Amino acid sequence: RVQATATRAKKNHKSCNIITWDAPKKGGPKSVAYRIYRDKNLQHLMREIPRHARKHYRIIHSNRNPCKSDKYYIVSVSALDNESLPVLVNIQARRRDCLRD
Repeated sequence: RVQATATRAKKNHKSCNIITWDAPKKGGPKSVAYRIYRDKNLQHLMREIPRHARKHYRIIHSNRNPCKSDKYYIVSVSALDNESLPVLVNIQARRRDCLRD
């Protein structure tokens, strides 16, 4: 099962979400890819990332509204195209990012 974290950052003065995860340690079927969905029904595929030899993965989702929370669901994909249970990654809006001067 994938273990993921996420942070909100600024890139070119725009809010973006940075999602990182590590490939699962030994055990279970070997994944060939990771899919990132935007909905809990796993219908809105945002991106599929092939698994490589590296152990650490990262994507940047740009132009996000800093006043809105975002949810992502990450699954690992087997060679037979079976998906693991999704892991929820939740990025909460921060009040200080929404305050206007």
